[in-house]
Amino acid sequence: MVQDLIKATITLFVILDVIGLIPIYLSFLKDSSKKIINFYARKTVLFSSIILFIFLFLGSQILGFFSISVEDFKIAGGLILLIIGIKFVLGLRVISTKERKNHSFAAVPFATPLLVGPGTITTIIIFVSAYGYLITFLAAVINMFIIYLFLKNSKGVYQLLGHQGSEVVTRIMGLLITAIAIGFIRSGWFS
Repeated sequence: MVQDLIKATITLFVILDVIGLIPIYLSFLKDSSKKIINFYARKTVLFSSIILFIFLFLGSQILGFFSISVEDFKIAGGLILLIIGIKFVLGLRVISTKERKNHSFAAVPFATPLLVGPGTITTIIIFVSAYGYLITFLAAVINMFIIYLFLKNSKGVYQLLGHQGSEVVTRIMGLLITAIAIGFIRSGWFS
């Protein structure tokens, strides 16, 4: 159980890629005080958690309603993860300046789709079928806490890594995401 929890937590952390998203997060909060950054960190984690837990507890029912098997979802979700991983590896941006001005960024686009997007939702639903609700829930809670710490201390993390360091971490995460995606596709195809 502990080994499964560690594996699920690390995999989810890689897919959430909060370190790679810190420059985007800070671009919304230029020259903001620590209090404001902390406020948006809490708000982002709240929105992300709500979406994550909806799919954690209702994802299987949603699949069942549409007559989608877990294997089909693994293949479809794996393809989406593959695209996301390739975007990270190639450094393609997933948000435009126009989107920043038109939305409350903590909910859209940061909580969803940047943090809890198709890749995360796919992973959560697959983890429930592979590890059960308890391990998936614990991995999600641990990750939401880690995300809160990273976002709350985003200026310090960014100063530590720098822009190039953040880019390197994002590219490495992208490679890991593409490998995870291939694993999902293979396990869905051969199940």
